[in-house]
Amino acid sequence: TDYDCEKWMRTFQINGAPNSIVARAESLVGKPYKIGAYGPDAFDSSGLVYYVVTQAGVYIEKMENCQKYADNANWQKITHKADLKPGDILFFYGDDFTEINHAAIYIGDNKMIDASASYGKVTEHSCDTDYWKEHFAFARRVANPY
Repeated sequence: TDYDCEKWMRTFQINGAPNSIVARAESLVGKPYKIGAYGPDAFDSSGLVYYVVTQAGVYIEKMENCQKYADNANWQKITHKADLKPGDILFFYGDDFTEINHAAIYIGDNKMIDASASYGKVTEHSCDTDYWKEHFAFARRVANPY
């Protein structure tokens, strides 16, 4: 039988996506960081978001930077860290605080997974440090448009 991709996308239940996003992100810990990389062998932070969200079954366009994902008005905006849920996409300002330049996957318990230029790989670490608390802009809760 023919595989009906559009039907599958329309019937996809987003309730399973956050767990799948977290599981996909966890499976990539240790993969190398490479600027401009969208996986599956290496990632930058926007590439990691693209890869884990699409692998969880949610269609999104490939964007060239984190700011473009942050601007996705189809995803619910979360402005208070107390409201975060696993699978939310975290967005952070750069050191000049003028634009979003980093994204990560929230996995719960004040932890995130990101593609880190500093560590040179995909890592799991606290998002509750002074640096990340200061640079936190907001999060987006992934929603499937179908």
